[in-house]
Amino acid sequence: MIFKRFKRTKRNLILIAGIILLIILSTFGLFGFFRNAAVYVLQPVQGVFLGMANLAGNIYSLTFNKETYISKNEEMRSQMQNLAIDYVKFEALREEKEKLIKMIGYVESSDHEVVAAKVLTHVSTPTKKSILINKGSSDGIAPGMVVIEGEGMVLGRAHEVEDYLTWVRLITDPRSKIPVKVMGEDKITGIASGTYSSLLNMELIPQQEKIHINDLVVTSNLEEGIPENLLVGVINQIDAPSNDPFKSALVEPITDFKNLKFVSVIIFP
Repeated sequence: MIFKRFKRTKRNLILIAGIILLIILSTFGLFGFFRNAAVYVLQPVQGVFLGMANLAGNIYSLTFNKETYISKNEEMRSQMQNLAIDYVKFEALREEKEKLIKMIGYVESSDHEVVAAKVLTHVSTPTKKSILINKGSSDGIAPGMVVIEGEGMVLGRAHEVEDYLTWVRLITDPRSKIPVKVMGEDKITGIASGTYSSLLNMELIPQQEKIHINDLVVTSNLEEGIPENLLVGVINQIDAPSNDPFKSALVEPITDFKNLKFVSVIIFP
C-alpha cells in the first residue's frame, strides 16, 4: 500500500512539475521554440507517413483503374466479336443474294428450261465428290443433266435421281468426264476429267494447238445434252511431251464447291 501510494504521489509530482514548466516556458516566450523544435524533429517521420499514405492511395487508385480497364477491355472485345460475327453473316447473305440474282438472270435469259434447287449436303473424299439437291425426277430431272451455278458455271451432272432428291457428281470427281474447249478457240477441244485433287485434267489436246496459262475453259458442243460455252475453269499448268501427239493441261475450277447453297439444273428433252 505504501509503495502504490508513493508511485501515485511521484506521478502527481511529475505532472505538476510539467505544468509549472509549461507556465514558465509560456511566460518567457520559449514555448513556441520547443514546439517548433518538436515539429522539426518529427517532420521527417511525418513526411514518411504522408508518403506512405500517398503511396497507399496511388496503389489503390492503380488497382481500381486496372480493374476498370480490364472490365472495359473485355466489354470492347465482346463488342468487337459481335460486330465481326454480324459482318460475316452480312457478307454471307450478300454473296448469297448476288448468286441468286445471277442465277435468276441466267434462268431468264437461257434458251433452256432450268430448275433451281437448294444444296442439302456436300460429300468430298479422294474417290467421291458430290452434292445432294432437293429436286428430283418429279421436277423433270434425269441422270446426265448438267448442273450449274450462277450465270453458267458448270458444277457437274445429275447422277442418282429420286422423286424429290438428286445426287450430283461434281466435275472434280475422278469418275467425271465432260467435253470442253478453250474459250474463243473452237478447234482446241479436249476432255476434262476429274482427279483426286481439286483440279481437272484436260486431255487429248492436239500438240500443234497453242494454249496458254490463264486461258478460260468452257464446255464444247461435242456431247448432246450439254450446252456450249458454260464456264468450267482456267488453265494453270500445261504438260506437252515432245513425243506425244497430244498434250494436256490442269484446269482449276472457278466455283467454290464447299460453299454451294443454290444451283440450277438444265432440263433437256
